[in-house]
Amino acid sequence: MTKTILPLADRVVIRIIKTPPSLSGIILPEAHTEQQVERGLVIAIGKGRRNDSGHSIPLELAVNDEVFFSRFAAEIVVLDGEELFILREDQILALLK
Repeated sequence: MTKTILPLADRVVIRIIKTPPSLSGIILPEAHTEQQVERGLVIAIGKGRRNDSGHSIPLELAVNDEVFFSRFAAEIVVLDGEELFILREDQILALLK
């Protein structure tokens, strides 16, 4: 059964965008290819955070945005065999346009 993930507040759920293998055909060991900064696709967003007076502040990100984020800032969950990353919007490093 497929489940839907719904992040709370100002959190976003990101799926890693796999980078294609090297054009030169060189195969690097896994330890050398792990990066601290990852490129991913936003697949779900929360409703936003609340300010001090209780008003909702919507997120700037949208579903299908491509972003850069730190792997170490994220919480990792596995849903239906797929590794997903959950972060707060302010932990996203950059939006790729």
